[in-house]
Amino acid sequence: MNPIKLNMQGPAARMTCAVFTAILVLFIMMPPFESGTTVAEPIEDRVIRATKSSEQVEIPIRHHVDMAPMTMKPVPVVAKAPPKHAPEEFSFTFQTTKGNIQMKATKSFSPLGVEQLYQMILEGFFNEGKQGGIGIFRCVPNFVLQFGIHGDPAVASAWGKRVIQDDPKNLKNERGTLTFATSGPNTRTTQLFLNLKDNSFLDNMGFTPLAKCVSGCDILDKIEMKYAEKPNQGTIQQQGNTYLKREFPDLDYIIKADLII
Repeated sequence: MNPIKLNMQGPAARMTCAVFTAILVLFIMMPPFESGTTVAEPIEDRVIRATKSSEQVEIPIRHHVDMAPMTMKPVPVVAKAPPKHAPEEFSFTFQTTKGNIQMKATKSFSPLGVEQLYQMILEGFFNEGKQGGIGIFRCVPNFVLQFGIHGDPAVASAWGKRVIQDDPKNLKNERGTLTFATSGPNTRTTQLFLNLKDNSFLDNMGFTPLAKCVSGCDILDKIEMKYAEKPNQGTIQQQGNTYLKREFPDLDYIIKADLII
């Protein structure tokens, strides 16, 4: 078999030879590409001159690869909505004007009471808003801190209709426990008190604790006590925090309650 022979004579043949020569030189002159590196060199025009039999060919070569840096879009974090009803156990924080008090509620201690408290927190009952928080209006040294009348009379009236029945006694009224106040059997609404000492005599009077202080319990002793029982509950119901801020300017408040599920 005869080998294939190319006719390399004439101008066209010389041009073809020059082009092949230029391509060969280009591959030889290109820098090696290293794995893991990004090529981003300035544009460089190189001219390879291929000469064959006095014919000169100029081939411009653009040597540039522009790779835009890769960016990772942040993945949005979607906050998990709290359950619609109180779990068996949950923690929450009362933010007061003297500091934070962290509590832990257990539904088995007071099923109806814990559910009522959970809904109050969930619906923002304790949040400061325009009215300025929930006044701690009854502060009896060595006994209790009482609060829970909303600073907006309209809100206080609406919640006053959400009455719950009593719960069986399951926990003692020890220092740091949270209990609903009552005006008689099956009259619990929104008023609560924190025990400043062990008040076990309340255990058989329909006062069923629903949560315990687990952190910030020292704040209980920092709440302003000088007004004792002077604020009138009926006037608070009618005038809200307008009355409290006018008559008792140093009163402390709960300004927010945060669930910790």
